[in-house]
Amino acid sequence: MKTVEARDAMLQPNYFGAMMVAMHEADGFVSGTNQATGSVLRPLFQIVKVAPQTTTASSCQIMEVEDSRFGEDGVLFMADCGVIPEPNVEQLADIAVSTAQLARQLMGIRPRVALLSFSTKGSATHPSIGKVQARDGPG
Repeated sequence: MKTVEARDAMLQPNYFGAMMVAMHEADGFVSGTNQATGSVLRPLFQIVKVAPQTTTASSCQIMEVEDSRFGEDGVLFMADCGVIPEPNVEQLADIAVSTAQLARQLMGIRPRVALLSFSTKGSATHPSIGKVQARDGPG
């Protein structure tokens, strides 16, 4: 029965992609344009897993824009809360740090990080805004 389940899983593109990454046959895969976030992330959590020292799983996108004045020569790393919809302050800090580390690894730069919320200079109030405004680090 396990062989049948494994074969069925490998027929699903996200499971096949995760298996390719786990087997070092691919460095990553692109997915999610027509699927829910969970169906993209579930195979990664089941097959690839997060790095041993990682405490918070997160996702980010890398965007390249024409105007090189933005980001690093037009390259921006944008993390979101798709994996953890309502992160606490420590998780939000972990997401920022891991995204900065990725930018450093891929671009060879000293990244600059900004945390944004839907409140512009106090235009809205909501408990989640305080997380972004928190200035003290964890612990």
